[in-house]
Amino acid sequence: MLSRELKNIVSNYKAHVVLVGTYAKGVDNVYVTAKFVDPTDSSIIAAVDYKVKMTPDVRKMTEAQ
Repeated sequence: MLSRELKNIVSNYKAHVVLVGTYAKGVDNVYVTAKFVDPTDSSIIAAVDYKVKMTPDVRKMTEAQ
């Protein structure tokens, strides 16, 4: 599910924590940021940045449809 409105997620799904994130494609890697966010006040509970090696499978998953 994609949503920029955390409050909508809370009211629709009664979520206590929401996982949000982004990724960016590089030549050799995909760079990922993931965060657990408290939807009541948008505070970040936990966060991690990591990279995934750009393999043929990863390249296919990140291609635009």
